[in-house]
Amino acid sequence: MKLRIGIFTESYPPVVNGVTTSVITLIKQLESMGHDVFVFSSEFPGHKGDTDNVVRVPAVFTPFDKAYPIPLPVTPRIMKGVRSMELDIIHTQSPFLMGIIARRVAMLNNVPLIATNHTIYTQYLHYVPFSPSLVRMSAHIWIGWYYSSCDAVITPSNFAASRLRAEYNVDESKIAVIPSGIPIPLRVSDEARQEVRKKYGIPPDAPILTYAGRMAQEKNLPMLLAACEKVIFRKRPDSYLVLAGAGMHAGVLKDAANQSEILRDRVILTGFLPREALDPIYAASTLLTFPSLTETQGMVLGEAMAVGTPCVAVNVGGAPETVMDGVDGLRAPNDPEAFGNIVVDLLGDPARLAAMEAAAVCNAASRTPECMADKVLDVYQAAMTRRKGV
Repeated sequence: MKLRIGIFTESYPPVVNGVTTSVITLIKQLESMGHDVFVFSSEFPGHKGDTDNVVRVPAVFTPFDKAYPIPLPVTPRIMKGVRSMELDIIHTQSPFLMGIIARRVAMLNNVPLIATNHTIYTQYLHYVPFSPSLVRMSAHIWIGWYYSSCDAVITPSNFAASRLRAEYNVDESKIAVIPSGIPIPLRVSDEARQEVRKKYGIPPDAPILTYAGRMAQEKNLPMLLAACEKVIFRKRPDSYLVLAGAGMHAGVLKDAANQSEILRDRVILTGFLPREALDPIYAASTLLTFPSLTETQGMVLGEAMAVGTPCVAVNVGGAPETVMDGVDGLRAPNDPEAFGNIVVDLLGDPARLAAMEAAAVCNAASRTPECMADKVLDVYQAAMTRRKGV
C-alpha cells in the first residue's frame, strides 16, 4: 500500500545533527520504497535547494542559539495546504514546536500521529538561560502528556523506551524500539585512509582514536581528554585523538589540549565536517571512543562499525546498546583511568581488534535503512488499523 507521509522536524538541512541524519535516512528509504513523503521544517534564511516536497514553516531566531531557528506554531496557511496533500500518517520528530503543529494537523485531518523520541531533553537544560528547575518541571509534564497523546511512539533504544515508561508514564503498548538506519558505505580505499593521516599529520602506523559528533558540554569530552592525558598517551605515546565535529564547546576543548604538554600535539580538532567526510576518518581510525552519557542511541557508533571500526563507549544511556560488548567493541565505565586502560589493552591486542573489526561489519547489516523503514512502516500500518477500528 502506497502511503502519503508527513514528516515534521526542526532538524533538517541546513541544520546538521544526528536527528537530521536519521530523518533524511528514513525519508530516502521510504521514498525508494514508493511512498510519498512531505517534509515540514523551519524556515532558514538564505537556504536553497529544497525539493518540491519540502514545506517551510515561518520561524524566528533567538539570541541563545542562532544555528537553530524556532518554528512558529500558528500557521493557518500550513493547515490549509496540508488538507490538499491527503496525508495518511503524520510523523513528528519532536514533542515541542514542530510537534505542536504536527499534532494539530493530525487532529484536523483525523490521521494517526506517530512521534520519534530522539533526545533526552532534560539533559540539555544547561542551554536554558533562565529558571532551569521550572523549565525541567514544565518539560517533564509536557513530554509525558505529548507522547501519551500520540498513536505510537518510536524510540531508537530500549534505554529511551524505559525512560518513557518509567519517568513519563507512556503506555508500553504505544512504544516501538527501532534503531535509526545506518547506510552501509562503499569500501573506503587504502588511499582515502592514508589521505586522512596526511591531512592531519598522523604517522602511517600510529593508532587513531576518534570521537565524532558535536563539541558540546553534554558529550562528556573532558573525560575522554583526561583518559588520554592520564593513561592512553602515557602508555601508548604513539597514539592520536581526533575530535571530528564542531560546536560551542570546541574552544574550551582546544584550550584544554593546548595547556597540556601531553595532549598538545596529539589531539586534533577537525572543525565542522560534512557527513560524507566522516567515513574515511572512521575507516582510518583504530577505535571510535565515545564518552557521551546523554544519548538515546549514538548514531556515530553504528556509522563507525559500518566501515569496520570497533567502538569503546561509556556504559551509560542508550549508546552502549549499539555495542555488543566484547564482540564488536567494549563498554567502559565513566572513569578516565578505567576507560583509558580498556582502550590501551585493546590497542595492545591486534588479534582481538581484527576480530572486532570483522564483527562490526557483520553486525552493521542489522541496522540498515531497509531494516528501519520496514519496522517504521509496521508501526504506521498498525496505527492506521487501530484508527479505522475506533
